[in-house]
Amino acid sequence: MTGAQSEGDLFTLMHQIFQDAWSAAPSDFSGLGLVLYRPGHALPHASLREAVPAELEGAIGANQIARVLSRLASVRSPWHDGFHFVDACDVRLTHVAQYISPPIPPRIGLCSFMGGARHMSAVLASRIDGVAMVGVLTSKGEISMYVEGERLWHQEERA
Repeated sequence: MTGAQSEGDLFTLMHQIFQDAWSAAPSDFSGLGLVLYRPGHALPHASLREAVPAELEGAIGANQIARVLSRLASVRSPWHDGFHFVDACDVRLTHVAQYISPPIPPRIGLCSFMGGARHMSAVLASRIDGVAMVGVLTSKGEISMYVEGERLWHQEERA
């Protein structure tokens, strides 16, 4: 894939990464938060770790990104926490284990389906300029994807 441009392309890219990561998930899979962004995005973020994993260097393309993320999502990995960033234009994993700090708008409608802090962070981050889509893959295999502050898609728990 040369780059995700349309919402359909972004959906396909994120869904493929999540499906492949889930298929390769270790028994102690902690779940994933994923930000698909375009260069120049305005989402405030900070690394939760000083070091970066060696695998980050070659994580290009949905399949390779999924393999790397499934390994990093083990609770034994120092990089299992936070959100991971993929450049949607190059389909390249660029940041792992990021704390994100999207601003909270003065009026936000809360929906009962959103779940916990990771989902709320995803909703808010998806509203930021340059953020194309944000997704959450839970430790139970549930997938949620958000665009412009709205849940675009949700898939229930899988075996």
